[in-house]
Amino acid sequence: MERSIAILEHKRREALRTLQREERKEARRISDEYEEPACPCDMNSDIDSN
Repeated sequence: MERSIAILEHKRREALRTLQREERKEARRISDEYEEPACPCDMNSDIDSN
């Protein structure tokens, strides 16, 4: 019985870590999606190099 509880606790902790990892990944993706250039001149760097 104790072994079964330990296995379930391990799986619960593992699932929680996976969920937290996915949440951080999603937050990073959203942050990157809405990130603006630090300087407006960064937007023109491709044009200037042509």
